[in-house]
Amino acid sequence: MNEEKERSYSNKGFSLILVVVIMFVLSSTMTVFLYTNMGHRNRLSRRLNRMQAFYMASSEMLRATRNLPHSVSVRKDSLFGGCVKSEFEITRGFIRVVSTGIFNQEKVSIQAEYGMQLDESEKDIAAILLTKNKPEIRGFVDGDIKTGHPLPVINLSIIKNEIGSFYTALQSPYQADTELFSPQLFSDRSDFPPNEKIFVNDAVFFKEDTFNFPATVISTSDIIVESGYLSGLTLIAQGEVRIQGDSHLNNVSIFSPAGVVLSGYSNFSGEIISEREIRVGEYAIIGGSSVLVARGENNKIRFTESSSFSGTAISIEEIKIGSSHTNLIDIGENVRCYGLIYSSGRVAMKGKLKGLIYAFSFYGRKSNGKFGNAIEGNIVSGVPNNLVISAFLDTERIKRKSWGFTRTRDSLL
Repeated sequence: MNEEKERSYSNKGFSLILVVVIMFVLSSTMTVFLYTNMGHRNRLSRRLNRMQAFYMASSEMLRATRNLPHSVSVRKDSLFGGCVKSEFEITRGFIRVVSTGIFNQEKVSIQAEYGMQLDESEKDIAAILLTKNKPEIRGFVDGDIKTGHPLPVINLSIIKNEIGSFYTALQSPYQADTELFSPQLFSDRSDFPPNEKIFVNDAVFFKEDTFNFPATVISTSDIIVESGYLSGLTLIAQGEVRIQGDSHLNNVSIFSPAGVVLSGYSNFSGEIISEREIRVGEYAIIGGSSVLVARGENNKIRFTESSSFSGTAISIEEIKIGSSHTNLIDIGENVRCYGLIYSSGRVAMKGKLKGLIYAFSFYGRKSNGKFGNAIEGNIVSGVPNNLVISAFLDTERIKRKSWGFTRTRDSLL
């Protein structure tokens, strides 16, 4: 009898434990299901919000390229709610537009670079001149030469604004993260302050090592790169900037009112702006669809001594009443150029160019031995398709060069 009672109590205990375990499993499964379902709904909601933010950013990008912003533009989206923002900057002569869509705490930013697109009719033109008379040809020209043709208008306001921002950086050391007061020799990355912007009240030397930070280096004297490897930097100097030796500079922006010199076997891609002379010689290579801009009285861009250039070279001078242009782009013998040459003054053509020249006149040796409007080098018409022309040229015929997300898509939660 007692054994039957004990067995009954045991069965009841086991049943109770079994019921508790089953209830725990069911409640856990239900909890996991509800949590998973809630997480799935949250992820789906965020994905939909992120997708809506992406479409808003894309729409804002299209609107911005039709009417390029000159500063940051923020506005509410009246149809979907949220807001959109667009901003632009000049990088390496191209217009870089960043468009951001924000919807229900989700933010997506996309960026694109735009440049000028040439007319198809210009692909077979070798040179367009403002002068009334065709130049005397002492070399070889493959393509048409147009005379008496107005040169494309340069958007001077963009160039002035960029030069103004460089001068502001030179005159505002308090805006830098680090200010130094003696000549600085950087021959090792460990010597370099790990900041975004440094201001040096003296000369700056880069030597041998690889430097890809900080973003901006400002010098009140000269900046000299000797066999250094620089990537993604902006160099601003009150004095000269000299790139020499076996130096490699990739995607670098340079500004100097005193002049820029590239020599040795240096290799450069990026943007150079100067108010005096830009000189490229001694087997130096400028590639990667680079942009050179010389602006100011008597400015010059010179390619000499077996150097080569790929990109856009622009020499401009604001002419005064009663005076003439004296600015010059000089393409010496044994020099190879690839792209667009633009000068509001003269072009001295002795080397080889594949591309297009816009010029006020040519300056070379004529058959009578005198210097005048003459072409001495070789020109093959047609700008290569993979070279998108600088957006410094004032035109609505812009073409997208690149597109992509600025970084990962961000959540504001």
